[in-house]
Amino acid sequence: MALDMQPVLREWKHAAGGTYHAVLRHEVTTRLGWAWHQPRYGMAELARWPKPVLRVFSRRREQIEAFLAGETPTWGRAQLANLKTRQAKQHARDERADLSAAHWRCFYSRPI
Repeated sequence: MALDMQPVLREWKHAAGGTYHAVLRHEVTTRLGWAWHQPRYGMAELARWPKPVLRVFSRRREQIEAFLAGETPTWGRAQLANLKTRQAKQHARDERADLSAAHWRCFYSRPI
C-alpha cells in the first residue's frame, strides 16, 4: 500500500519551501562562496547583485510600472497597482474529492 502525501504536502508546503530555499542558500554559499541578503518571507536575494540590476529583471515591477505609466507614483497608487496587477490565487482544492481519490488509490494498490 502506498501513502498519499498530498494532504501532508498541502499542510506543510510553506515549511517545505522554506527548508528547500534555506538548503539551496547554504549550498550556494558553501560551494560558490556567495553571500545573501537577509531573507524576507523565506526568500533571499544574492548580495552581489546590485539593486538596479534586480529591478530590471523583475517582471512584477514591470507590471506595476506599466499600470502606473503616465501618473505620479504615490504610495497609495503603487499599492493599488500591486493589487490590480497580481495574478488571482488558485481555487482551494476539494478535500472530499482528494480523500475519495486517496481511498481509491489505496484500495486499488492493495495486492490481490
